[in-house]
Amino acid sequence: EGVVPYEEVADARLGMTAEDLLDAVRDVEKVTSTGPELAEAYVVCAAAVTAELNTALRQCEAGEGPPAGMLAMAISEQLERVEEIRAGLRRSATRPTAAAARHWLAPAERAAHNWLHYRWRERLQKASTLLRRGRRHAPLLLVSSLLSVLCGLGNSSRLYYHGLLVETAAAVARGTPGSRGRVWDTARAMLVMELLAMLAEILRSRILDLSKEVMVRKLRVDLFRSLLSQDLEFF
Repeated sequence: EGVVPYEEVADARLGMTAEDLLDAVRDVEKVTSTGPELAEAYVVCAAAVTAELNTALRQCEAGEGPPAGMLAMAISEQLERVEEIRAGLRRSATRPTAAAARHWLAPAERAAHNWLHYRWRERLQKASTLLRRGRRHAPLLLVSSLLSVLCGLGNSSRLYYHGLLVETAAAVARGTPGSRGRVWDTARAMLVMELLAMLAEILRSRILDLSKEVMVRKLRVDLFRSLLSQDLEFF
């Protein structure tokens, strides 16, 4: 009670974002690690972060603004700034000043954590629903995953054989005995790995296209069946 609303303090930031304010505070802290000016700067940062967090949460609730993924990333960045501001207030601010900043930050931080947890649970539920619907095609997805591993190994081996080929070519230029045969062995091994990687990539794309086509067809059939089972009042 008796704490100034954060909106009044946030209005004093002259259009600067919380990130800009924190950058300025870091520069100030390099010069002096104590003092009322530094404490006041951290308080303004706390008000700015609180205002931006509440704005992002209102956009999430209203379904407005950027996509949910971008909002989640912005909220996560603001929560990282909250931790930095808390540490700065412990270093520089007096107890009443730090208590005022915590009074602003705590509700917004709690609401942000709750929204992120809710969004994470919602994404897990959607992923589990898709997995349940596509459990018949799990073998295809498993094969495509194994082929993806082979593609990754092929990309890594390409870099390895490129370096080995350069080394053996340099050995041939220096006249090292037996180096010419190693050049051809390395080139053949590199060709085999390239062919295997290309084959794995083709098979992986074909299997993924097939599994996606089957799953999308099943989703469309289920949607149409659900529409047919609705009452007339639904339409």
